[in-house]
Amino acid sequence: PPNVHLFSLSFSFFAAAGLMFLTAMMMGARYLPILVHSGFRSPVGWTITHMMTLGFMTMLAMGASFQLIQVILQTKLFSRSLGFVQFAAYVLSLAIMLPSFFAGSSAGIGAGGSLIAVAVLLYIINLAATMIRERKWNVFVFGLIFNLLALLFAVCFGIGMGIYSRMGWGVLSYEQLFHSHLWFSLGGWMTGLIITFSFKLLPMFYISAKKADAEAWYIVGLFHAGIWLQVFTIWHPTDLLKIFSIACLAISIMLF
Repeated sequence: PPNVHLFSLSFSFFAAAGLMFLTAMMMGARYLPILVHSGFRSPVGWTITHMMTLGFMTMLAMGASFQLIQVILQTKLFSRSLGFVQFAAYVLSLAIMLPSFFAGSSAGIGAGGSLIAVAVLLYIINLAATMIRERKWNVFVFGLIFNLLALLFAVCFGIGMGIYSRMGWGVLSYEQLFHSHLWFSLGGWMTGLIITFSFKLLPMFYISAKKADAEAWYIVGLFHAGIWLQVFTIWHPTDLLKIFSIACLAISIMLF
């Protein structure tokens, strides 16, 4: 069965995510005085933050999504082998980037970040090919498309931050990249993925006949509209659009 066929792939992501979580917790306890004094915008803080977001949360989400997309679309993942190639590239990128954050090595961060981008592209290609092959259109596919776009843009903004930092360009542009990176990674990717998949998981857990109906489209659509408008207002400040984006997010979350 598809779920058994992918067990080793998903569990590889889960095991690596668990290791990242444990390591991040141990580092947090060890370097707590430094974090209190310097905050998370420091070499130690960057290391722990990316260990939790790129390491723990994203790898957990990737492993789960390989299983869930098969349930949602009632099909097999496009390529199990491509999934393992992506896993190897992703683990290698973290092995390069996380120590580089800790040591403050721009070259290492750049190399690791570039490999992260390659791994993320392989992940997106695998899921996109699965969706294209099955050609089903529902709220899960709708949400997942925006989740994957948010992940891609989060990586792009992260690489942009590295380039700006390396080149010593404007502080204002760096802050804009940083806030855009946060909105797309923590909002559009991680929170958006939880919202999208919960419409499938909740009825499964409760063995309920109730499925995602029209309200799910409104929730997902308004949520991502709010995320993208927030990022737009970071680069082109407009009070009216900012209020509208906050309203979209608030309504979406309340409906959810």
